[in-house]
Amino acid sequence: DALEHRQQREGRLRDETSHTVSLVPGGHLLRQIHDAATMVTNSFHHQAVKEPAPGVEVVATTSDGVIEAIWLPAMGFGLAVQWHPEMLAHRHPEHAALFGALVNAAVRTPAR
Repeated sequence: DALEHRQQREGRLRDETSHTVSLVPGGHLLRQIHDAATMVTNSFHHQAVKEPAPGVEVVATTSDGVIEAIWLPAMGFGLAVQWHPEMLAHRHPEHAALFGALVNAAVRTPAR
């Protein structure tokens, strides 16, 4: 029951969504940015995280079990997503919100 993680094989454009990502419940950064159980995303990858390193939390997966987002709570903004929100931000506010949260975190972080 594997999903197609290369949406171009289905003829989908880069700014179209192709599958749903389930967000892990809890207070992690992705849920703080997008307070919902799911997000629709695009997908262009052939690799993914199999086992996260110590201190890294899985915060989103697809129905086939592929890890789609990880979070490193020890960092100020340690969030990584497998999809391309920059291609979706103009049509999907939840993806634009990722960039807004990054900018806000940068503004709050003092220069070293």
